Amino acid sequence: MMKRSGGLARFVMSHVMALAIFGAVGFVLFRFSPLGDPVPMPEAVVEPAASTGASGPARPTALTGRVGPEAPEPSPSRSAPEPQGVADVGPSPDGPMLVALLDATSGDDAADSGEDGAAREGRPPEDDEETEAEIGPLDPRAEALADYDRKRAEAGDGRDDRAGLASWCDANGLWTRAESHWREVLDRSPIDRVARGRLGYRLVGGEWAVDPAQAEGAAQRKADLFWGKALGRLHSRMHRGGSTPGAVRDRAEVESRIEAVGDPRSAPALWEVFAGHAAHHAMIVRVVGRFESARASQILAALAVYSADEKARAAALDGLRGRDPKDFAAPLVSLMGMPLDYEVREVPGPGRRPARMLFVQGERADYAYVFFRHEAPDAFSGPITASIRVLPERQAARRYNEQQAAIARAAFDRQVEQATQAVEGLNRQIRLRNEQVALVLNSACGAGIGPDVGDARRWAASLLGEPFSPSAVGPKPTISQVVPPLYAPSFLPVPVPT
Repeated sequence: MMKRSGGLARFVMSHVMALAIFGAVGFVLFRFSPLGDPVPMPEAVVEPAASTGASGPARPTALTGRVGPEAPEPSPSRSAPEPQGVADVGPSPDGPMLVALLDATSGDDAADSGEDGAAREGRPPEDDEETEAEIGPLDPRAEALADYDRKRAEAGDGRDDRAGLASWCDANGLWTRAESHWREVLDRSPIDRVARGRLGYRLVGGEWAVDPAQAEGAAQRKADLFWGKALGRLHSRMHRGGSTPGAVRDRAEVESRIEAVGDPRSAPALWEVFAGHAAHHAMIVRVVGRFESARASQILAALAVYSADEKARAAALDGLRGRDPKDFAAPLVSLMGMPLDYEVREVPGPGRRPARMLFVQGERADYAYVFFRHEAPDAFSGPITASIRVLPERQAARRYNEQQAAIARAAFDRQVEQATQAVEGLNRQIRLRNEQVALVLNSACGAGIGPDVGDARRWAASLLGEPFSPSAVGPKPTISQVVPPLYAPSFLPVPVPT
């Protein structure tokens, strides 16, 4: 039997996937924009990357192409036409990468500054408070909304009382009420650092002014915390076992509560909690499809490309129609990659042993994988002896060694074949992804592009009003790796007669 040194296909695929992700696919996890330089990541959140990916990947910031600001308040619901069919891509091996498609820190457009009053003092304008129309009876915030008037009536008028009420509102998803009470805190204590931070104030030219993006970022962080907990509890209830009528009713109630969520800021947490399983993707589409925000558009775009649920992909694609393509086109294009060129070369291996090199060319780096095999030892490698049994022993040892060498050669050939198949498999995935991204962009916003990466990047640059810069042609680093043989033969010494 062969002694396998580990799953070769997995070994090579892991390295080639690194090449594809960081080279051919365009540094997606680092939020690389094909239209410019990589954008540095702040505190990561993958997506949502923007918030999430289920607890793992880091959330990158917006692309250089800038994904437009997200409206903090919900807009009227959108009605989408019947879903259209999309290409069946099925589950993607790098599905976790799609979290990198989303943006965690899009801020609001600067508030209308006005000429006097709060605006002149650098204070944000008053927002309409959350209403029963926005927070329905099944929304997780409904109970807090019903309890708000009592809390407000019981609260005192001092700085600490107002801060306590503001914190309670933040902890229960009543963002605009919280902001109103934080402004009351500033009225009582103009240098209160907590209130200034929550409202997005920063020093500009020696004076305090509101930074709308910073204010929205502070509100979004509160929302991520609230919705992460609230939706996490509902998710746990949804997956409780049992087929009793009570358990079935409970799961139905949970899904109704999730679909009743009306806060656009819940989108990152919805993604983080539910995107890990394709069975939840259709529900995510139904919820975020009602939100007119850049983040919601990015989530729909991610599902339209990656979801393993064909109906969810179709519904997500349908939900993208009519939305601003600047919110999601550049992140989608950054998922496209160039298929990897490769060749197998005969090269001298370690210790002059027979070897082959799989040379893989990527956009930003080349990879050289060296495979080698062991040769049978020289026929006169054993001890010198005068035994009359030397001839039979020599013949037996040579036959055994030849068998071992034959097994090693077969394993060597198979190892190289597996490696090339791994690259071919990755190329198929790249082409399928390119085709699906082109399909989504063509269907959602009439891009009129094919699966060619260069054409897609040129179109995205034009959409964003930026100059197109093709990939730089120049020296690339070559990363070499000696791959352990798939089979390590054991040779016998061949006795030498005297």
